Amino acid sequence: MKMAFRLGLVLIGLIFGSQAAFAEVSWTHYYWPNGVYVGAAGVFGYTFFRVNGALNSATTPVLYKSKNKSSTAGFNVRVGFAPKQMPFHFDVFFNCLNRFHYNSTPVFTAPSITYNNLTSNLSSKAIFVNAYYDMPLYNKFWPYVGIGVGPAWNKTSLTATGAPGSIKVNHTKKNIAMQGTIGFNVKVMKNVLLYGAYRFIDIGKVQWGPWDTTRATLTSENIFVHQGELGFKVFFGDQTPSQPPSLVNDTVDR
Repeated sequence: MKMAFRLGLVLIGLIFGSQAAFAEVSWTHYYWPNGVYVGAAGVFGYTFFRVNGALNSATTPVLYKSKNKSSTAGFNVRVGFAPKQMPFHFDVFFNCLNRFHYNSTPVFTAPSITYNNLTSNLSSKAIFVNAYYDMPLYNKFWPYVGIGVGPAWNKTSLTATGAPGSIKVNHTKKNIAMQGTIGFNVKVMKNVLLYGAYRFIDIGKVQWGPWDTTRATLTSENIFVHQGELGFKVFFGDQTPSQPPSLVNDTVDR
């Protein structure tokens, strides 16, 4: 939560800083696609797993700490809207991260835990509602910052092994996820944009188990994903150039 709060402060600073930086620029020769749009992107995610908590079971809880890191590919699809006279755009997108791998040996040393080796794959799916602020630099290129929030479903596919053999357990944990974005748009056609972005996502927590006769479970700390993405946006409707968006507090005479 602290990390998300700090990221929010950074994004707010970029928004107000951009207003000051561009306040004396004339926007009459700039033009943005606007209206309803759809888009899609390929993504690459990288994360550090931090498992730091109690193993809850039928016996006395066992404290456990572990760190790991993993990467995965994925995709997202979106539908959004860009107002004609405002430097903002909004969208809702579905984000899918396919498979992070987590492995730790041994997991537990307590005598009551007979399965003490864990191998797991984690996949995460989330739906975000987002708002972005555009910062024009050139009529075919402009950066933006954004924030979003929405539900996430984090699924673990676990294999636990030990003296009794091995078992497989799947578990899905629902969370509230948050994200912050820094990206850029490049206009390649009247109604088509290419974009690239870095996205910092807090997907929430994940849970492994329950497994074993003790009904043991293990829960992670919040998992943060560093995500890069490349994609496109296609706008619909009349894209005839008109007066472009102006920054808030822009006092330039037109």
